[in-house]
Amino acid sequence: MPDGTCEGPINKRLVATFESHAALFKWLLHEATKRGYGCKRTLFLADGADAIWDLQATHFPKAETCIDWIHIVEKLWAAGRCMHREGSKELAPWVTERIRDLRRHGGAGKVITTLSEAYAAIPKTGPGNKGKREKLFDVLGHLSKHVKDMRYNELRKSDLDIATGVIEGAVRNLVRMRLDGPGMRWSRGRSEMVLHLRCILLNGQWDAFATYLAQQGPLQLAATPVPTQPHQAKKRAA
Repeated sequence: MPDGTCEGPINKRLVATFESHAALFKWLLHEATKRGYGCKRTLFLADGADAIWDLQATHFPKAETCIDWIHIVEKLWAAGRCMHREGSKELAPWVTERIRDLRRHGGAGKVITTLSEAYAAIPKTGPGNKGKREKLFDVLGHLSKHVKDMRYNELRKSDLDIATGVIEGAVRNLVRMRLDGPGMRWSRGRSEMVLHLRCILLNGQWDAFATYLAQQGPLQLAATPVPTQPHQAKKRAA
C-alpha cells in the first residue's frame, strides 16, 4: 500500500491434515511455537465445536480466544425466534439490538442477562413454550460457556479478526478446488499426501521443496504401485 502498511495477514502458512483434530493440533502447536507462540500475542479463532475448544485448552492455553462472530449471531437469531415469530416486525430489531450489545465493551454479559430474563419470562406451559424454553436454554448455555471468547469490541480495536470466513475460504481453496472435483475418489493415505503438496504450493514453498528433493539423491520407486486402501466413512446420526 502507498503508506507502506500491509493489508491482511503476513507470513501466513496453511497447515492441514485429514488424520484427526488431535493430529492437526499437534502440528499446529509445532508451527505456532516456531513463530513465537508463548512469547507474543496469539489469537485462537474457531467456531463452536466442543472438540476444537477442548483441544485449544490443551494445546494453546496461553492464546487469546475468540469464537466465530457469525456463529454467535446465528445463535442470537435462534434465540430471537423463541420470542418473536419468524417474519414478524419485532424479530429483526430485537436481534439487531443484541448484536449492538455484543459489539460493545462487556456486551456479552449484557446479552446473557437479556436472554436469561427472556427465558424466565416464557411460561412453562402453553402451546410451543416447552420447545422455546429448551432452545433458548441451549443458546443461553452456549453463550455462557463462551463468554470469555466474545471480546469482540477489544479484538476489533486491535484490528484482529473475529470471524472464521477467511479460514473457510482457505479450506475451499486448499481442499475443494483440488480434491473435490467431479468423479474424484480418494483413499485416506493418498489424499493426505496430495493435501500436503497443496499446502506447500499455496504457501509459496514449492521451489524450496523441489530444491530439497533434489538434494536427497535418486528417488527409488517401488516396483509396483502401493495398493490404495479405501476409507469407509462412518455414518453420522442426523
